[in-house]
Amino acid sequence: MSEEETCDWWFTQDPLPRFVVNDDGRLLSANPAGDAALLDGRLTANGAGVLKFGSAGCDASFLAAVRAVAGKGTHCRLVLRQRHGGWFGAGLHGSPAEPLVVVALREELTPDPEAMAAIGAAFRLTASELDVLECLLTGQCPKTAATDLNISEHTVRAHLRSIYAKMNARGLSNVIRLSCSFL
Repeated sequence: MSEEETCDWWFTQDPLPRFVVNDDGRLLSANPAGDAALLDGRLTANGAGVLKFGSAGCDASFLAAVRAVAGKGTHCRLVLRQRHGGWFGAGLHGSPAEPLVVVALREELTPDPEAMAAIGAAFRLTASELDVLECLLTGQCPKTAATDLNISEHTVRAHLRSIYAKMNARGLSNVIRLSCSFL
């Protein structure tokens, strides 16, 4: 099997969503798991074929990262919101020879208890803060988290402020990015 055939085989057999996009974020190729992610609405492509995620902010971050690595042979990691809630951990790998990027998505689902314990220990989070963080990592908004945890939305936001301070993060996306390193 040639090197090119091996690369093609790996791309099609990978169970996680993988895409090849150009330097404008336009979808050129997707593996079967990537096609499934598009079909079930976790992300979409607009009329020009540009991949779209769950918010304008995520879309802008994605395009900026694509342009930063395309044609340079470098890579970066992002956390992107899914269209129906939840998060993708995204690895973007630029081709050194062409303005192409391989986008490797990893769906961040409910973290396992060991990962949550590691996050709690690393950042000295209380049990209540961990409960709030787990809700947010699964794609819930603060209002839904408050309902699920039987606490007020004000209490959820107070826990969030404490989480931001303990994790030295400036917002939810930074908290999720830090948390993803433990998942």
